[in-house]
Amino acid sequence: MNGVNILNNIPEYVFIIDSNTKKILKVNEKVLRDYGYSEEELHNMSYTDLHPKNEREKIMNEIENPQNKTFFYYHRKRDGKLIPVGISFSKIEFEGKRAVFSIARDISKWKREWDKLKESEEKYKFIIENSPDGIFIMDLNGNILSVNPTICERLGYSEKELLQMNLCDIVPTKYLKQWKNRVGKIMKGEILNTPAEYEVIRKDGTRNWIEVRSTPIKKDGKIIGFLGIARDITEKKQMEEKLHWEHKLLQTLINNVPDSVFFKDKENKFILVNKAKALHHNTTPEDMIGKTDFDFLPENEARSAWEDDENVLKTKKPLIGKIEQITRADGKKHWLSVTKIPLTNDEGEIIGTVGISRDITEQIEAQKSLKKTFETLDALINSIPDLIYFKNTERKYIQVNRAFEKFFNLSKKEIIGKRDEEILPSDLAKYCIRSDQKVLESKKVLRFTEKFQTPNEETIIFETIKTPLFDDKKNLIGIIGISRDITEAKKVEENIKLQKAFFQSLFENSPEAIVTLNRNGLIENVNTKFTELFGYTLKEIKGKNLKKLIVPEELIEEADQLVKTAMKEIISIETIRKKKDGTKFPVSILGAPIYIDKKIVGSFGIYRDLTEKKKMEEELIHSERLSTLGELIAGIAHELNNPLTTVIGYSEFILSTKMDEEELIDKLKKIKEEADRCFRIVQALLDIARYHPPGRDYTDLNHVIEKAIQIKNYEFSVDNIKVIKEFDYSIPPMKINEHRIQQAILNLLINAHEALLNKKGERRIEVKTKKEGKKALIEISDNGIGIAEENLGKIFLPFFTTKRGIKKGTGLGLSIVQKIVKEHNGNIYVSSKKGEGTTFTIILPFPEKVRL
Repeated sequence: MNGVNILNNIPEYVFIIDSNTKKILKVNEKVLRDYGYSEEELHNMSYTDLHPKNEREKIMNEIENPQNKTFFYYHRKRDGKLIPVGISFSKIEFEGKRAVFSIARDISKWKREWDKLKESEEKYKFIIENSPDGIFIMDLNGNILSVNPTICERLGYSEKELLQMNLCDIVPTKYLKQWKNRVGKIMKGEILNTPAEYEVIRKDGTRNWIEVRSTPIKKDGKIIGFLGIARDITEKKQMEEKLHWEHKLLQTLINNVPDSVFFKDKENKFILVNKAKALHHNTTPEDMIGKTDFDFLPENEARSAWEDDENVLKTKKPLIGKIEQITRADGKKHWLSVTKIPLTNDEGEIIGTVGISRDITEQIEAQKSLKKTFETLDALINSIPDLIYFKNTERKYIQVNRAFEKFFNLSKKEIIGKRDEEILPSDLAKYCIRSDQKVLESKKVLRFTEKFQTPNEETIIFETIKTPLFDDKKNLIGIIGISRDITEAKKVEENIKLQKAFFQSLFENSPEAIVTLNRNGLIENVNTKFTELFGYTLKEIKGKNLKKLIVPEELIEEADQLVKTAMKEIISIETIRKKKDGTKFPVSILGAPIYIDKKIVGSFGIYRDLTEKKKMEEELIHSERLSTLGELIAGIAHELNNPLTTVIGYSEFILSTKMDEEELIDKLKKIKEEADRCFRIVQALLDIARYHPPGRDYTDLNHVIEKAIQIKNYEFSVDNIKVIKEFDYSIPPMKINEHRIQQAILNLLINAHEALLNKKGERRIEVKTKKEGKKALIEISDNGIGIAEENLGKIFLPFFTTKRGIKKGTGLGLSIVQKIVKEHNGNIYVSSKKGEGTTFTIILPFPEKVRL
């Protein structure tokens, strides 16, 4: 079969691309038929011309660095229509050039199934459509695949309009780099706890701010897109702008407070100090910039301060109200209360420390120090996304953080001094009252799970830790509460449980035997079918080596290699395994690695009992052997008749005629020769007819072929067919089943014989063998009627035959020939033209241990 036919028989879209110019060198007929381009148009195109502009840079990189993986893109047909395709690339050499072989599969059906699945998830539809936040799904290229009504309402577009848009259509260009960076981190497996903030352009041209949290969508362990939740933070941004001005006011305040305030970088160098701090060291704020505590304090005090700074940077935890003694510039000792907290940038990365120290030598400013400490704590808790609150022993709120205000949509003014029953939903308030009472009575830290419904019937779940609060005299003065919204986490947990139950059911009820192994090849789990097939229960074999249980001793080496390969890639093989009782039987094995978070943690194997299938195949082969035998009998009967006639004639002559001893011996020799000839013919027939075991031995391939030709020699002679043999005797002994190979050769000779029966003129069959590299080639050619082009792709199919009348065959001959060749890890090919003859080529690999 030539290269063009091979390309055209591939059911996917095939492209051969020049590695240097990216020009399209060759396509199969399926591309011409479905894409609408002519072959000339395609040859004048670059492969990247088939892709939308936003994919071309990436597809260029895939062509230059083919990885034998499947990537998902879009192809543009001649009519402009885009179709989603899954594409794989591999390096080849084509017509003397470096080229890339590309196979593209139309995945429109998969995408439609994806859309159908998305539409069918009714249990999430109500939540999504009624969510106050925008919910959307987009692919890795930023194409919008799904939106909820909130997105449409906030942006002013219809759903139909948005589904035809890309992220770059609604987000200003300056934010696209930020988006790509986040996508890159997520693709590497990083967990981004901080939401991204972008401006979005509404349909009317106005801009809003949104806060986006993204969750990767995976299929078969690979990220294929993102689920995003967008929250409108326009008001928050406006508030931040207000806070910016308040920051300036705060800076003025810092420079005018009597406490020392200072900022340090990650090397513990001062980057900002207030006047009070500089005055304590008898210098100016400007003079302290770029210096460290070692420039202003004694060695031991500077070392202590340095260690505190390093600890804050390392642990990312603040140092609150540490009491320490320092020596000021005037030489006097002063006691200070020092607080140091991590200094972060907008991305949450620690860039230094912030310190506040207060002189408490005479406790003159004790009240202010307490207030300052509380302000520092307030700043800290306001940076935490969890709900944090303080209550007194009367259960009245005395402080809450911003997350608390935002969640319940209440201001501090509306919360402080109130109890739960005055501000919270009634069911949540009742739960809080009971949990507060437990903490106040037990005076212990307790953990609770709180669940309630919002006015729009949305269920919210909190995980809450409540801690009793004591004063310096260990008197109970209140409660500190920290509540975390775990609603989504619970949903994910339930979903994981559901998926686990689903896959466990699939595993246990599979009609195939399944085993999972850990990285060391030890058994982790088996299903019910495995127990039925092999006789072992999970309790018996868990943690044991699989090969020691079910692999015959002679196949241990093969099993070791299979396990190693299955840890890297998918494998499929037919082989022999044994049951608990020692019974050996044929199986097919499908194995593959098991991935968790893109790491291989083990492998699995799926086993299918091939006993019945093998019996059927043997019956078919035996049936074809008997069919072949029947065809041979007629011709061989004629060949037996000639020597038998001689034997009978000479015997009668000896019995009826008196002759001397020398003449008698001569006649008996003739009878012996003809009888031996009959014996050889009968032995050849019996050799074909009897059953032969499926084992393999090192055998002379040319001798096997010669024996097959001898069986047909008489018929070839009768029908005036010339047999030309060209054997390569340098071919080493082949590890084959002699009788299987002989049957395959004989079937091909019978076909060649029949193809020549209606041939006028010279009738010729050529049988050649040849050593080529690490393979042996067998060619059987005839100059007969040939095979019609439309039948070339069907001749190896079971039960397909073109024979008619009394010569009509079973249609199994060539199918069995192909099976025998495949059993020997070989291949068979056919080339033919109508009226010009046919050539069958068999390629068999040499044994691995043979010396060439």
